[in-house]
Amino acid sequence: MKYAVILISTFLIQFTNIRAQETDSLIIQNPVKLGVEKHSLADINHEVFVLWVSEANPEDVTKAWNKTMESGNKAKLESEGNLHQIKGAILKDIDKKKPMNVYTEIKQDRKGVKVFAAFQQSDSTWIDPRSESGITIRTENVMMNIGRKIYQEVLKDKLVNENKKLKELEKNHESNLIEQSNFRKKIQSDSLAIFNNRNEIELKKKEYSTVTDKLSKQRNEIASTNFSSDEAKKEANRKMKEIEKEQKKITKTIEKLQNGIIDDEKSIAGSFYNIEHLKVEETEILKNITDQKTKVVRLESEIFSFEN
Repeated sequence: MKYAVILISTFLIQFTNIRAQETDSLIIQNPVKLGVEKHSLADINHEVFVLWVSEANPEDVTKAWNKTMESGNKAKLESEGNLHQIKGAILKDIDKKKPMNVYTEIKQDRKGVKVFAAFQQSDSTWIDPRSESGITIRTENVMMNIGRKIYQEVLKDKLVNENKKLKELEKNHESNLIEQSNFRKKIQSDSLAIFNNRNEIELKKKEYSTVTDKLSKQRNEIASTNFSSDEAKKEANRKMKEIEKEQKKITKTIEKLQNGIIDDEKSIAGSFYNIEHLKVEETEILKNITDQKTKVVRLESEIFSFEN
């Protein structure tokens, strides 16, 4: 029994996922849809027109709907939460002469917004959303036109956002190329520094050899000379110490230059590593730019098809 329950649960989950995928597919194919549902409006539970707009938000839909209802009318629309009504309105695209009352509820729906609308004519009859009469067709056209305009704005907003993303990616690509260029310049700079340091080391080694010979002569002179006075001996020792200082200074300079070469070699290795890493990033960024451009072109094409 437990095994059967598990099988049923698994089936239901899979079925739900399939239905969700089918719904998502329909949303992509039909971003603006018009249908009929039983719904309570104006204290009457009856069948009403239902406009559904994908990815819209209630605020924008309400604004667009109310603007259409009030256009060219002295009658003012009244709102209370999600409910809106306008009485005695002339909607020229539905009926050029006879005023009507329009009752609307606008609600957030999964992945979009639903507009429930009921149209009451001057003789108190309701426009039948299932009829094939001229007034029903004109009402459907009005609602679909509103929905299409709203969805056009949705697409335009998306296009703005997608273009921002594209510019950000292009900016990242430009920064990536600049970073690569800076690391290449650093490699050149470090390589030149290594070249100069090696030349300087060779010069210092020759200088060290000269000073070493000089120091050897001074030591030999002190060892073989009978100084006439203590002052003369002190002076000779002072000269020897000066030469020893000079020798140590050269040794430290050579060590510093050698350490500089080691640091520059590490820096060059690091720069090469960073360039390779940036090249990998560049490949990914270029792919993202291509994908993003495809999105932008697709959106522009969709907007064009809605406008024409």
